[in-house]
Amino acid sequence: MIIFHINDIYEGLKIYAIRSTLSYKAGKKLKSIVSIFVTSAFVVLLNGCSATGASFMAAGSAPTDKGAIYFYRPKAFTGGAVSINLVDNGIKFSTIQNGQYIRYLASPGAHKFHTSTSAIDKEINLNIEAGKTYYVRTGIRQGMWIGTWFLTRVFPEEALAELRSCCKSGS
Repeated sequence: MIIFHINDIYEGLKIYAIRSTLSYKAGKKLKSIVSIFVTSAFVVLLNGCSATGASFMAAGSAPTDKGAIYFYRPKAFTGGAVSINLVDNGIKFSTIQNGQYIRYLASPGAHKFHTSTSAIDKEINLNIEAGKTYYVRTGIRQGMWIGTWFLTRVFPEEALAELRSCCKSGS
């Protein structure tokens, strides 16, 4: 009878050891799969949020019959996932994402520019002159409940330094 019990205990320990080994290997494999999934998701997320397109290159002077306005959005964490529509006198002319810029040619005269998002959008009025180039930075200010998108006219030296880190928008 005692030998029977010792054999049962021995068999039980063998089964426990086998189950533990299988469980350990399965856990290790699961951990490996989860790690690969998390890493892949992180890479996809980073690529999905990054600006794509050609790096900034000044296109030369504005045409003699139009004004050139560079709208740009320096890369920032705050509001980074939001694409913003740019509007000129009530008409949408482009969309830019985090870290992007566009060159917009406008007829001479008064223009009211603003963004169009689900947040509060502040406008900027510019009197465009033919043959001149203007630089406008977009940004967001965090509020208690909602952010405020704004446009700021920027001096060329400051804008050109910030534009070096931006990519051309596809729209």
